[in-house]
Amino acid sequence: MKNLKIIFIFMLLFLFLVTAQGKKWTIMVYLCADNNLEAAGLDDFIEMAKVGSTADFDIIVQLDRIPNYSTAYDDWRTCKRFHVTQGMTPTNANALMDIGEVNMGNPQVLVDFCKWTHDNYPADNYFLVLWDHGEGWRSFKDDTKGACDDYTTGDPDPNDPVDPYYLNFSNGELQAAFDECTTYFGKKFGIIGFDVCLDGMWENMVACEPYSYAFVASAMSEWNDGWSYWYFLEQLDAANGNLTPVQLANAVVDAYANGDDGYNNSDPSRTGWTLSAIDQTKIPDLTYAIDILAQELMCARESGYGTEINNVRTATYQVDSYFTDQIELYDLCS
Repeated sequence: MKNLKIIFIFMLLFLFLVTAQGKKWTIMVYLCADNNLEAAGLDDFIEMAKVGSTADFDIIVQLDRIPNYSTAYDDWRTCKRFHVTQGMTPTNANALMDIGEVNMGNPQVLVDFCKWTHDNYPADNYFLVLWDHGEGWRSFKDDTKGACDDYTTGDPDPNDPVDPYYLNFSNGELQAAFDECTTYFGKKFGIIGFDVCLDGMWENMVACEPYSYAFVASAMSEWNDGWSYWYFLEQLDAANGNLTPVQLANAVVDAYANGDDGYNNSDPSRTGWTLSAIDQTKIPDLTYAIDILAQELMCARESGYGTEINNVRTATYQVDSYFTDQIELYDLCS
């Protein structure tokens, strides 16, 4: 009888340790649909739920909605957290919690979500997705350089007087948020990804490099339906969660290239896309090369080659028709 008790206690301890260790991946989606992209955000939630959380990974979504756009799924208008399971819809009844109306453009709201997810859904690797509008870096005078535009909130970020409803790289608030999260985790994010437009830039890769092993973003504007969540989650499930950060980042890009959203809308003929998976260990070498290029260009301009440099700049491929000051680095160098 005593031996049976010992065995039982050992089994309980084993189960506790397995549970405490968590899963292989936790995918945390910061889904800011408190704007004119609400319907697309709901569609992406349904894509995630086609696979849902498994024994190897969890999908956690913080979804913020807006009034007077989509009325689907109870037409609720606050911000809720979901542990996404297969077949789930983003209704009131399926939410883990309602955190009220929050400003998704406030970095502390992002930090709170990441810490809460870490504490409740521990994993070997964390994949943070920032979902919304994005703008990337533009001219020196433009202070909006980041992601997550929140249209309706009564809680402006007091530390960001320029754009208190937007997560910005330019003032360091995103970097500070990532730093606080990774310090709390005791490790880097496996992947930081931007399911937004125009954030696939060297500047943003440098900003995220200390905090993630891989980076996913698009240099050009994304298609309106964004990433193909169903497809890359299927790949992760098929691998039993055993994908490295770079492998999973590549799967995200492959899914986007196929254009498969899980609704038989696969379109391999889609062109003009620039979603990229970046191995962040390569960024320091790239940064060194860009620094050398910048020094050479400055010296050349001082030596009287300003007109020639301007002509090359004008002829360089413009990444997006909206913003003339975002250019393609490879084309510039070629």
